[in-house]
Formats: sequence, C-alpha cells, structure tokens
Amino acid sequence: MTLETLGALKTCAAVFTTLRSAPLHAFIRGLCPKIITGGQGSPAETAAEALAALKKHSPLAFLTYGNPLVLNRPALEVCLKAEAAGVTVRVLEGISSVDSLMNFLRLSKDGGYDLRLVNIGEFDRHPRLDAGTDTLYFMAGGGDSRHAGNLKAFLKELGALYPADFPAVLANCPDEMRPEGRLLNTTVGSLSKTLREADQATTLFVGRLPGGPRGKRRAR
Repeated sequence: MTLETLGALKTCAAVFTTLRSAPLHAFIRGLCPKIITGGQGSPAETAAEALAALKKHSPLAFLTYGNPLVLNRPALEVCLKAEAAGVTVRVLEGISSVDSLMNFLRLSKDGGYDLRLVNIGEFDRHPRLDAGTDTLYFMAGGGDSRHAGNLKAFLKELGALYPADFPAVLANCPDEMRPEGRLLNTTVGSLSKTLREADQATTLFVGRLPGGPRGKRRAR
C-alpha cells in the first residue's frame, strides 16, 4: 500500500473487502477498526454489497488486491455503480501483481520491452494469442464452470501455437501464505496436468517463440 492509501484508510468509517487474510485484517484494524468482509458472488453482486455497506458507513473504502483496476472486474463494478448513484469515487493506486511478477520472474533480463497481459478467465471474449510476445496469463487456476471452459479453449489454442516441449512457468508471487513465492517450471504440452496445482493467484508465463508461431495462427 502507498502512504496515500494508508492515510485515506484512517479517514474511513469502514473498510469493505473481499480479502480474508487474518494478518491483513489485523493490520487494517490499526488504521480503520470496522472491517466488512463479503464479495463472494459475481462482480455485480460484490458491487451491490459494497454500496449497501456505504449506506451505513460513509466514507467507505473498498479494499482489494494489487492495483484496484488492473484486471479486477469487481473493483471496476464498484466504481461504475457508485458513480452512477452519484457517489464520489477516488481510486488510489496500489502495487500491481504485474510489478511483482516483473521482479519475481526477472522479465527485464532479456530486455523486457514487449510484455502482454491476458486474462484466461475472460478468454471467451476472444483475445488473439501472439507467440511472438512474452505473455503473462492471469487467472490460471480456480474459478467456476465458465473459467473451466475458457481454460480448455485457451490450452487448445496455446498448444496450436507452441511446440509441446516449449517452456512455461506457473508463478505465485510472495505473500503471507507463501513468503518465498512459488515458481513451477513446466512445458506448454504439460499444462493440462500442472495447472491442477494452480489457484486464482497463479499466473502463467510463456515467453516469445523464436522464429514465430508454429503453423498458422487462427484469424480473429
């Protein structure tokens, strides 16, 4: 958290969060004693819960992971619905997992100039995969039936672009559950098995393929 965020939390009547970390809650209570935990439904349901909490506790902080609007649909829904209701919203920057992954995976060692972000959980929106660019694939594990379908479609397309023995890495950034983080080296062809060890905080990294993709890429 930034100093600006820490200062803002001290001015809030309550903090609404989807995060259930006991150490985090203990830390936040030192800034704002009232913590409301929720948001286990859809992004729209999470936004509705947060706005309901706001009616009783104003000003309210919506505390989420990373940088609030980086690949975070619930946080975006909260902003949009609050603004539509005439509520003043202030988004405070945080440290994104992208920043952590850049360091954790040493992505700058090879220049680090071209890096793409893809959300597997939104793969039914048909992003175009590019084997010529280093790519971080978020939401590699966990999720609902929609996520399972997206993951299956994603692996099929990825397998058509890369050789089966092409290296891939599953990464969990360091946190209170895994202070050292976790790196699991695997291959594109083995992902259907190794992804069983992934969770919602796991990111898949696949580097660019020298010489371009294997075969023809599907047009989008």
